[in-house]
Amino acid sequence: MRIPGLLETLALHESARGVTGKTLAERVAYFTQGHWKPSFGSIYPLFSRLQQEGLVRAELIGQGRRSIAYHLTQKGRRALAQRKAELMVESRTGFWVVRPIVLRVAYGFDEEEMAAATEAFKEIMAFHERVLALPGEKRKEAMRKMMHACGKK
Repeated sequence: MRIPGLLETLALHESARGVTGKTLAERVAYFTQGHWKPSFGSIYPLFSRLQQEGLVRAELIGQGRRSIAYHLTQKGRRALAQRKAELMVESRTGFWVVRPIVLRVAYGFDEEEMAAATEAFKEIMAFHERVLALPGEKRKEAMRKMMHACGKK
């Protein structure tokens, strides 16, 4: 599933702490378990555009072979807040649009199974939303408990 602007949103998010293009590429590959490995040919033009738009600023770092770290600007923080909100809506919508097709085609669900799965997913998603709304440490603890319940440590 492709969400337009996802790499840009992640670049802005990671720039809040300062990030190089190489590090961003590595994080995307890590976060997606290697399913998405953006090329430097997409990352560096993206950072160049974000810099031209005033959303990030560049800083030379290191000794010898130097790198460029990108940092979020105030204008970038406002843009990131807007994109986070859009991403949350887009990801929820995308899940609900794609899920029935995946169940039908990939798993061969009939209408009754799809209806039951839809109800189960609604309950799971409602629980998920409640967990995501928790403050930091409470959210982390709830996630740890969920992973433990799933047999993961």
